[in-house]
Amino acid sequence: MAPDMESASSKLAIAQRFGAISFCATFIVVIASLFLAPAHAFPSYLMSFVFWLGLTLGCFPVLMIGHLVGGIWTVPIRKFLEAGVSTLPAMAALLIPLFFGFSYIFRWTQPVGLRTAEVLARKEIYLNLPFLIARTCLFFCIWGGLGFFLLRWSRRQLEQRTRVRLL
Repeated sequence: MAPDMESASSKLAIAQRFGAISFCATFIVVIASLFLAPAHAFPSYLMSFVFWLGLTLGCFPVLMIGHLVGGIWTVPIRKFLEAGVSTLPAMAALLIPLFFGFSYIFRWTQPVGLRTAEVLARKEIYLNLPFLIARTCLFFCIWGGLGFFLLRWSRRQLEQRTRVRLL
């Protein structure tokens, strides 16, 4: 191996090790805060979750438009968009802690608060915890299906281009 390659690979290994250590430390801090100070941690977790979910879901319309119009203008960014869409299962896994913290985030999930607020009492059919969880799971299933088909269409287009080049 060339000296430059060894230097680059060792720098990459150091960066990967640093990233893994940083991730583990951050993960421990987040889990500890969810248990020790849930009233402060869950709203913060929700905000960060919505931010990262927005980046994931933002890749969907651009990739869909690219498939719809069939132009080559999405070719340079297609892998980036596919990678963004592919993070949806990770986002679904990161949603699980929020299911345990809804009572810290939404006042209407607490039955006592629901009885005291007249406005919330009228919206009880829509604003209840089982329906919120069902809606959330339904949205993730729909997004997952869309992501599956978009990624499959992208793979088919790549295979067709490869076959055309080989002929």
